[in-house]
Amino acid sequence: VDLNMAGFNLFKLLNLNPNSNEDMQRLDADSIIKELQQNPSSAAKKYPFSYFFGSYFPLQQAILLRALFEVISLLLSIFPDAAKEWYFDRERLCKRLPIHTV
Repeated sequence: VDLNMAGFNLFKLLNLNPNSNEDMQRLDADSIIKELQQNPSSAAKKYPFSYFFGSYFPLQQAILLRALFEVISLLLSIFPDAAKEWYFDRERLCKRLPIHTV
């Protein structure tokens, strides 16, 4: 990820391990919401989250991290097309839509 690109703050806030309770507790919903309000276009970008193969939308990562409803709702309202995007589930070794994870 280019350190100068818009949305890098959102990437940093969401780049946590969804299989780690410690990481999930570090998820800062208030900071994510503030970042999305300041830079809504960051919700429409794909990022190379460390615990995925490839690049994915923030909505997918937020769902896997069990983010608060307000975070999921805001991401979905800003960029609803992310809900139609398949991602590869490393744990189950299959492709899934975000709705399959909720």
